Amino acid sequence: MAKTGRPSPVLDDYVYWQERLASRDTSGLGVDEFCVDEGVSRSTFYRWVRRLKEGIPAAIKEEGGRVTVADLAEAKFLPVSVTTSPVEIECPTAAWSGFLWESARR
Repeated sequence: MAKTGRPSPVLDDYVYWQERLASRDTSGLGVDEFCVDEGVSRSTFYRWVRRLKEGIPAAIKEEGGRVTVADLAEAKFLPVSVTTSPVEIECPTAAWSGFLWESARR
């Protein structure tokens, strides 16, 4: 039985931007005008132009609304080692509690 569900968010982004850039091509707008009208930065615009020129990555495909890695054999992994540390940090005051810490970050 085929899976159903929400289309792949990654593929949705590619389709969405492909449509946006196609509409820009037919509108005759310059890059600056298009970016202002669409509410996107020039860097975002050019990033998607580059991505679409490169094409949808071969490792991404849609399967029942999910993004999956198609070719794990081609994936490159780096060895990782995890070690523990004998160092412990104690914070005896409430000044470092989550609430006050969040307030300090604002």
